[in-house]
Amino acid sequence: MGPQKAAPRWREEARRAIGDVLASSWAPKRSHRPVAPPSAPPRAATVRPTVLAYTG
Repeated sequence: MGPQKAAPRWREEARRAIGDVLASSWAPKRSHRPVAPPSAPPRAATVRPTVLAYTG
């Protein structure tokens, strides 16, 4: 019973640690580049049709 209870505990701790790392790693990226994500999709959407127009 001891080891079985220890496994889920360390798993939960690992999940919490991973969540903290992801939160800390994602937070700066989102704050440093707030314009990059929204500007990237429109550019790709506008560039693809033009390429298709040239090739077609």
